[in-house]
Amino acid sequence: MASPEVQREDLSAAVGARRELGSDSEPEVVEAFLDRVGTAIDARVDQRLAEQGATKRRSPSRGTVPLALGSMGLGIAATGASSGLDDGEPVAIIIWLVIGAINIAHALRS
Repeated sequence: MASPEVQREDLSAAVGARRELGSDSEPEVVEAFLDRVGTAIDARVDQRLAEQGATKRRSPSRGTVPLALGSMGLGIAATGASSGLDDGEPVAIIIWLVIGAINIAHALRS
């Protein structure tokens, strides 16, 4: 596979090859040079996408902190409210499971 970097000398070499081989070989020389350029562009795009993906994974989305704090506040309040019920413990467990599922879904979506 060709090197992903295209140097100025590569263009000079392509022009020199075209001169040596004549105009009959021009399409092949141009195609080979454009393949090298395309490979270099693809490598740069892949690198930038990988960098953006790593940045996106490291930084939390805008709604993560408010969602986490709101979930804790609602969970605590719901647990307190369910403690007054006769069967409050299963209600509190269900509430916390739902809150956890919502937070996990948000994290996977981000």
